[in-house]
Amino acid sequence: MSTDVTVLNKATAPSLAKFQTSWGSEFASFEGNPDFVLSLARGLRIIEAFEGHSKGLSVAEISRFTDLSRAAVRRVLITLELLGYVEAAGKVYQLRHRILRLGLSYLSSRSFFAVAQTTVERIAEQVDESSTLCVLDGDEVFCVAGR
Repeated sequence: MSTDVTVLNKATAPSLAKFQTSWGSEFASFEGNPDFVLSLARGLRIIEAFEGHSKGLSVAEISRFTDLSRAAVRRVLITLELLGYVEAAGKVYQLRHRILRLGLSYLSSRSFFAVAQTTVERIAEQVDESSTLCVLDGDEVFCVAGR
């Protein structure tokens, strides 16, 4: 029984370039950094692609906007859907209110949240009623400050 062995060297490696994972121009500067998590970067880029698209996006549209393959977009969207960050309606995906938790993590660690909370408390005192600052997402309401 004979076994063929192919030895790769610098001369044959360029022909294999088409099989390598494309980092895309946006992430190319991080290639080779062992601390950079490409999947996370792709997921965040996909979330950012929804900006200004309140009616949602298809896998093909997201792929076009992000320069990521449809397969990569699909896998990330499925993960985000399982985690409750997006929902699918047919072939169109939309962000869910849970995505606000990412922003709320930032806001609650910054002065904006304190300012919003102070403002809500002042309004509540002036009208002598409870007051809440909320964000409407489809048919769901996410409260970010209240008294």
